[in-house]
Amino acid sequence: MRGFPHKTTAALIVLGCGACISCPSVTRNARTADAIALASRTSANGDVVATWVGRDPGTGSGPDAPVGQWIREIEFRFNADPVPLRYPFDFDPLGSTFDIFSPDGRYAALSLGRGQPFHIVPIASLRAYLKGESTARETVTGQRRPDDRAILLEEPKWTSASTFEVEAVCCGAYWHVTHHVGGDTQLGPMHIVDEARAK
Repeated sequence: MRGFPHKTTAALIVLGCGACISCPSVTRNARTADAIALASRTSANGDVVATWVGRDPGTGSGPDAPVGQWIREIEFRFNADPVPLRYPFDFDPLGSTFDIFSPDGRYAALSLGRGQPFHIVPIASLRAYLKGESTARETVTGQRRPDDRAILLEEPKWTSASTFEVEAVCCGAYWHVTHHVGGDTQLGPMHIVDEARAK
């Protein structure tokens, strides 16, 4: 997303540490003493609550300071388990969204970090995925060729219960990516990045 939401609206996050593209780093330890909940989302079916956690920004931060700069992790809480799974990450102001759950609550779109793909994970497998016990997922890379590297995925969003879209940016160009869950991934035509888009 161009432009960064502020504390009075929404914030942006990225899930995952970016260290690898296959295994999230998850802990079940207690929050640090200075950690507070900064935002929360619940899947449409109510099975999972995601809470973005970070340090208290304090009173001197001002109303226009971006919340994302204080976010350090996300807690996933499942109905059947009172102990949340903590998911450390570094936020990315362009490649992140709070709206990680599909509109019908059946999937979560998890970014693995700047320059890394998104994993589309079934909610039914999310707990096992976060614990490294499941590989049930679909991967959205935005690659035009298998050897493409350093593709940045920006402006992620669910456009329907089974359609996830992002903008891919690489090597002075960008293109639209449409992923159909359980189906294919379509790549739009390449466009040269101009100064207007870069701002």
